[in-house]
Amino acid sequence: MNELGSPKAMASGLKAVYRPDRFIDYLLILIPYFFYPYLNLLYNSLTPKYSWVDVRLDVAIHLPLIAIGLWRKSAPLTLFWTTILVA
Repeated sequence: MNELGSPKAMASGLKAVYRPDRFIDYLLILIPYFFYPYLNLLYNSLTPKYSWVDVRLDVAIHLPLIAIGLWRKSAPLTLFWTTILVA
């Protein structure tokens, strides 16, 4: 029993390996990515009227998704939207 450690240490180790809410992270990747063609249509309709739409709107949309990924401590979610934003 001494080799196993305390129950709290075992629980924190299990939470680090097994994340029961992982499906939500993948939904937060797939659902916004599904709406990308509509977002491009919105960009194309707003760009002639407003010159500031180009990058600022894209950053305003992606930063909350990156923040959610950081808050949830989800590496796939954070890295996916970070690479999309940088690209």
